[in-house]
Amino acid sequence: MRNISYVFGLHGDPNYPLGNVCLKKGEVMAGAASFDIKINGKSTHAAFPQYGNDVIVAIADYINLCQKIISRFKNPVESGIISFTMIKGGFAKNILPEKVEAAGTFRFFDKSVEKLIKQKINTTIEVGFRPDPTIKAEVKSKTSNRRKNTNRR
Repeated sequence: MRNISYVFGLHGDPNYPLGNVCLKKGEVMAGAASFDIKINGKSTHAAFPQYGNDVIVAIADYINLCQKIISRFKNPVESGIISFTMIKGGFAKNILPEKVEAAGTFRFFDKSVEKLIKQKINTTIEVGFRPDPTIKAEVKSKTSNRRKNTNRR
């Protein structure tokens, strides 16, 4: 992008009244990436958890661990957020399911934050289930093409 002095982007924002145009110096909208998680274990009756894997507890632990990526690994002056927006698993109140799936998004302004979050969500799932090798977990993440080259500097 040579010889370009200004770039303007348009986006709707429910925080401003309809018909207004608002300007801000610098970046306004963050880059985005999505992720999908699958955890597989062994189903069992809820009265006998020792005969299976509680993948519901496993995904809950994973979600809590991922929140620490933002609060403990990311530089506090850089912007970033991880949001889990979907959890699917189970079919009965008295059965621990065989699998659970979760999905969500993370946002960032700087490529270094994107890289950190991607790396840590993968590392967290690898380390998080080591105590129980019968649980198999997988994370897939994908950056939105819209903001792939986000970099403040």
